[in-house]
Amino acid sequence: YTAEDGEREFHIYFSTTNELGRPDSVYRLSFSPRDGFGSSSEPELLLHDNDESNHVDVSISKGKRWMIIQSTSKSSNEVHLIGPPTDSAASPILVRERQDGILY
Repeated sequence: YTAEDGEREFHIYFSTTNELGRPDSVYRLSFSPRDGFGSSSEPELLLHDNDESNHVDVSISKGKRWMIIQSTSKSSNEVHLIGPPTDSAASPILVRERQDGILY
């Protein structure tokens, strides 16, 4: 997207794993061409799940209007949205809290 100074800014959303190899966190990294596509900032932690039975992932909606963060176990999940994905200030919005026995 285009920042206030007219420069384009880009974002990468990614997950990281814990010491057991389980995806447990989602980050956003912002960068721009003026930085030579290098990042001038640290990745921003958007969501972290301490529960060892959950798996955290990030994806983009079909229409590319929302980033979707899910924390999923075998019997339940929790869904967060970030929109639009080009907004570096957007925070995750909890859509549905985890309910045991329900997968969204």
